Amino acid sequence: MKYVKALCSNSVIGAILGHGGGVCKDWEQELRIHIKVARRDDYYPNTKCRLVVVSNPSLEPLLIFLERLVALIVDVAAREEKWNLDDSEVLHGRDQGEFILRLALPHAATSAVIGPRGDKIKSIRAHTGAKVFVENDAFDGHQMTRVIGPVSSLRRAVPLVIRAADECLTQDAMDKWGIIDTLDPNAPNTGKGGKKGGKGKEGGKDSTKGRGKASHWREDFSRSWSRGRSRSPRGAAEHEDRGEHVAEEDPAPPEDEDLPAEEDDEELPLLCDGNMLEALHRTKTEFPSGRDELAHAISCELPSDRVMQIVGENQQYLNYVQKVTATSIDLDQAQSEGNQVIAIQGPLLGVYQAHFMLMKKYHDQDVAEELRLQEEEEMRRKQEEEEAAAAEAEAAAAAAAEEAAEAA
Repeated sequence: MKYVKALCSNSVIGAILGHGGGVCKDWEQELRIHIKVARRDDYYPNTKCRLVVVSNPSLEPLLIFLERLVALIVDVAAREEKWNLDDSEVLHGRDQGEFILRLALPHAATSAVIGPRGDKIKSIRAHTGAKVFVENDAFDGHQMTRVIGPVSSLRRAVPLVIRAADECLTQDAMDKWGIIDTLDPNAPNTGKGGKKGGKGKEGGKDSTKGRGKASHWREDFSRSWSRGRSRSPRGAAEHEDRGEHVAEEDPAPPEDEDLPAEEDDEELPLLCDGNMLEALHRTKTEFPSGRDELAHAISCELPSDRVMQIVGENQQYLNYVQKVTATSIDLDQAQSEGNQVIAIQGPLLGVYQAHFMLMKKYHDQDVAEELRLQEEEEMRRKQEEEEAAAAEAEAAAAAAAEEAAEAA
């Protein structure tokens, strides 16, 4: 079993649950996950946040949950200016358009997130633009980690943090950590902060506030989500007194640092052996920020008569696909006689979605034709059986008549 644990304020937990628990139930059913929320007032030490424990045998549905959680945080953050919040409940980062996702990671795994000399955390910041802060304090084997940045940066950084923590734990260690959903309020601080007598002058609370009008937050969320905007990471000096491990800025590591060794290629599992949609989602979260929104193109060649069936009368279906996927689709004459080329251009996922929709129409027609042929074959077979039965009955009647005549 895989587990992720988020630290959420009461307002965010309310959004996760929804009216009558409806949102939570829908997510559990759709993603096949289990969500357990700590009891009210059962807060993570030194915060006003509660544990939200999410589990599934696979990590991918848990990452989808965290992506949806980020969207809820943005929505709740738009209203938080009206409230008198504890620092640990603040959802905005220092800079406009930044948001804070708080995670509880296994204490035994945070060293893997940080990496030797902070190399891993530096790499995450360099590749995603998100700021990752691992608190020194640890309670009951849990260590708070804050991921801060624009939505596009959070979407890319969070999977890297979660995977780094997951990969270094044995299944037994993960199970023992995962079943803890309530922290002992009197548990000793077993992290570095406990050994050093606390967390500096701010007492261990979050101080990354950063305020602005709610409309600005909503507007920036919309832009970040649709175009993958991100900001350059700030330096680490402003956090020196916070009792956190913060990486200094370093040049980005080589782009191929995460590639497996060449001799291991034969052992790589095929994506089609698992859930291809999960694999696509994982690739999307790791995609260079904003690049998927640039113009991409794919094309396919089909028989001209089939193309006309797909696009519909007056190209009605073609126009519909272009509208809902934000793509441009052209029909060109192919070099092969009797064929046409369908050329699709637009944002990467839009291009794939448009191609998927057109191919669905293509195969829908194939299936309809196959069903029609099956029905015709079934009718022909039934007619032949009826004719055979009628002929047999006629022959039997004739034989019976002949026997009766002979008897007479």
